[in-house]
Amino acid sequence: MFCACSFQHGALPGTDAASCTSPWWNGAYAHRYRVDTTAPAGYTLQIDATAALATSFTSTRNDVRVVVDHATELDRILTGSMLEVKVPPTGQLWIYTGTISPTSPPADPANVYLFAESFETFPAGDNVTARFDAQPPTEWSVVVDGGNHIYHAQGTYRHPAAIQGMTLADGEIRARVRWGPAGGQQHNGLAARGSSMDIATMDGFVGQLQADVQHTRLAEYTDGISPPAELLVQNFTVERARWYAMRLRFVGDALELNIDGSTTLATTKSGSNGQLVGIYAHDTDVDYDDIIVRPLMQPEPTVTLGPDEMCSGR
Repeated sequence: MFCACSFQHGALPGTDAASCTSPWWNGAYAHRYRVDTTAPAGYTLQIDATAALATSFTSTRNDVRVVVDHATELDRILTGSMLEVKVPPTGQLWIYTGTISPTSPPADPANVYLFAESFETFPAGDNVTARFDAQPPTEWSVVVDGGNHIYHAQGTYRHPAAIQGMTLADGEIRARVRWGPAGGQQHNGLAARGSSMDIATMDGFVGQLQADVQHTRLAEYTDGISPPAELLVQNFTVERARWYAMRLRFVGDALELNIDGSTTLATTKSGSNGQLVGIYAHDTDVDYDDIIVRPLMQPEPTVTLGPDEMCSGR
């Protein structure tokens, strides 16, 4: 359908509104915002959707939708005010909002990120070798936690789990991580830039929370025998039975470990030329869930939201 559009913001000087004759994706939606970005096709774009959320009609925000050329709806992930969507090969992105009874939005993480795994499709006891090179394979398995499927590792020594078939030079890996009641040192977290994530030859960077010494650290493994060289360490109270949101970024020589939305550690270190990405635990009893990976550019590509365009032909 076509709408007469009233621009609440950005109207031409001396006017109260401007006419709009471009197609409107769905006449049940009252508002839309043009999204302009410098991000390349295939990039997982992060959009501050605060302005669009202000015109949402629902508490669930299910009426916040992302559409290409007013025709094709895309999967999107909305966390707080941050909207994430994969940039399509061609076409103009728009955010539509403002309908009372929306259908459920498409929100499959596999269509938003380079990699996404929630473990829901794997039965209890599966060690998920279809997705991870989990070592030792007998000490990793899916368990059911209140109906939610999660990935559990328990045992002494090293437990690397590289994502199968993935090499990534610049990006970020995120996961929810929970420390269990057992384990010894319980040094658990995320790994990146490994040339090897075999137990005997492991190298590359790790971002961890260390339960035994109550620290968080960025460190670098250089072989399968020696402890990792600590690049940056600080005190951190690690609580068992609590889920932490962990994110490890690696772009150029820059490393950044983020815990629960706050940048905890950031440093630079050159020398690692590996590209394996995954999760890593040591002397452990730990759970992982909702693992995602996306490419990363620094600085992030620019994103601009256009004015609030309202459909007055509804």
